[in-house]
Parts: sequence; structure tokens; C-alpha cells
Amino acid sequence: MVTLDRIRARVEETKQLATEDPEMLMEAREVGWTRPRIGWLKLNVDAALRLAHSFPDAAAIGGVFRNLEGKLNMAKLIIVILMLSSFFLAIPSVYARKQKGSEPKTLWFQSICQGKEKIAKVHFYVQDILGGENVTVYEVARASITSNSPTTFGQVRVLDDLLTAEPDINSQEIGRVQGLITSADLETSALAMNLNFIFTAGEFNGSTISILGRNQIEDTERELPVAGGTGKFRFGRGYALTSTYSYDAVTNYGVLEYTIYVTYVDESAISLFGDR
Repeated sequence: MVTLDRIRARVEETKQLATEDPEMLMEAREVGWTRPRIGWLKLNVDAALRLAHSFPDAAAIGGVFRNLEGKLNMAKLIIVILMLSSFFLAIPSVYARKQKGSEPKTLWFQSICQGKEKIAKVHFYVQDILGGENVTVYEVARASITSNSPTTFGQVRVLDDLLTAEPDINSQEIGRVQGLITSADLETSALAMNLNFIFTAGEFNGSTISILGRNQIEDTERELPVAGGTGKFRFGRGYALTSTYSYDAVTNYGVLEYTIYVTYVDESAISLFGDR
């Protein structure tokens, strides 16, 4: 780490070298200065920075700036020393601010990048009641062509369906699914889905998974992308497989089966200051 004492020591060395005779042969100089290419500035012997726009005729070695004739240019040297001093002295304070400002929530993304992800398989059934009593799906809008469209194009419905652990509607309730479904294909029966699965029981109680995608309902099994989540599923990503478990055309009541594969971060794997 560059400290203020080291910078001061470098300045003292520079002052001493500034007393050299500028007419001294280059080969005799202790610092081993050699004629540089125009536009290049050498700092010590471990780095080279192109500063053609600022110092088109300057070169430095061991912290000493010289022009193409080998003469010192102290004005440019002092400016650069001050710039470097400000930069290196600011590094510790910036690092400290970042450490003090870190909160557990901000470490989620860091943990994901460090391999702290786990994959959850969430399986359940959706009770999709479109008719009869206790309806949970309602039409809220339609297009001018919806009534005559073979795919009910333009129909928009809002839903608040029950999630259960088994196909039976009276089995254990594990949450709700809420969102919008829109008939969005003129040629085939396909829905644009915007769904939020809210879990109210089990390991993921209080967490949500959001799904956004296309559901071609005539297919036996459909795949939908996981767009995100909350709670356990912060930064969640993955996919869902869904199929129609059963459908009663008389009562307009369907049961949908869902299996969602989604990533999540184990809170116990997160330390306050992260892994070193």
C-alpha cells in the first residue's frame, strides 16, 4: 500500500535527483534513464501509462520526469505527484465507507456470485374456478374481435386462485396465485401470463415467486420462466412446468399442476462481512 511517508520519501529522492547536471551523459545516470517514445510516461519500472494528451514530450523513471533531451521538468512532476497522492490517500477512506455501509441485504448478490445458491423444487396444484360458486377468475376486458375469435384473442382475466398440496381442493392450502392472463395469440390458444405465487405455509411461508411468459395451453406440458421472487427467493430465477391435471367443462373448473425449479440463497451461508 502506498502511504504518505512513502510519497514524502519519493519527493525527497526526486529533489536530490533534480540537482543532477542535465548535461551528464545518459549512460552515466544512476537511474538508468533512456530516451522514451513520444507519448509514453514510465513510472518506476513496473508500469507504463499512456498520457500523450497531457505530457506529449515527457518521460519518467524512478519518479523523475524528463523531456526528450533528458532535462527535468519539475512543474509537471509536482502536479503528477499531487494527483497520485490524492488518489492513494483516498483509497482507505473509500474502502472503509464501503465496509461500514454494507448491510446483510446487500450481500445477497455477492453470495450468489460466490456459489451460495441452492435450487428449490416447489410442487403444488392450482384450483382454477371459472364458473359456479366461489369463482376465482374474472374477465376484466376484451377486444372488439374477442367474441368472434377462435382463440378469444384480446380477453383479459384477473385471478386469485387457491394453491393446494394435492389435487383435491380440500387438501392442505399452501398459498395463492394472483395475476393477469391474456389471450394473446390470433392463431393458437396461448396465454400471456403475469402471475405471482404467494406461499402462506411450509418452508417458504412469506415468500413469493413471479412468473412472466407464454403459456400455450393446448400443449400437454408447458414451460414458463421465473422472473424473480421475494423472501427466500430474492434474486430467484428458474422455470416452471405446468399441465392441466383435470378440467370439468360443465362447471368450468380446472385443476392445474405446477412444478417450479427456482434458485435461492441460504441465509445461514451469508456472513455480515462476506467471505474473504
